[in-house]
Amino acid sequence: MKNRKIIYLSLITIISSIFFVACNSKEDDLNQKTSIPLFDQSVIETIQGVNETTWRIAEVISSYNNDDGFFLSTACLSDDKYTFKPGIEDIEVTLGNKMCYDEISDSESFEAKIIFSENKQTIQLLFKDCMIQKDGQYDYKTCFISEYYLAELTEDRMVFYSDQSEFIGEYTEALVFEKI
Repeated sequence: MKNRKIIYLSLITIISSIFFVACNSKEDDLNQKTSIPLFDQSVIETIQGVNETTWRIAEVISSYNNDDGFFLSTACLSDDKYTFKPGIEDIEVTLGNKMCYDEISDSESFEAKIIFSENKQTIQLLFKDCMIQKDGQYDYKTCFISEYYLAELTEDRMVFYSDQSEFIGEYTEALVFEKI
């Protein structure tokens, strides 16, 4: 009888230890993650520079399948240039040679704007990409407007995300810029 008690108490101790260790490792994982910070309006000046700064998109993070050609990719955006000028919300977009919608469009246009979002209390990038299709006598213009929020900023890299991410590096939709 005494041996059964010892075995029973040992099993309870081992099982409790396993649960305790499992809970601690989950808490450690959460403690290692860095929350996406809020950025104040002065950060726009850092992005725009004293005179102006030019950036390019180095990576498009997307969970969408781009088999139909409707979603942006790194391949088509990496040769475009985005010039931010001090005190001006509109971003000058200079398109490179690679079109994003070349399979389904005759031409395309891109517009971007950087603003301070009072609602979200952070920096917002408004991104508009349009494809123009010609059909005989008519031109059809289809545009997509996306909202991105600043998640990371260093001297030569910035990340804008558009999903519900809470932590840096866990984006499912994002644009990663590198300074040129």
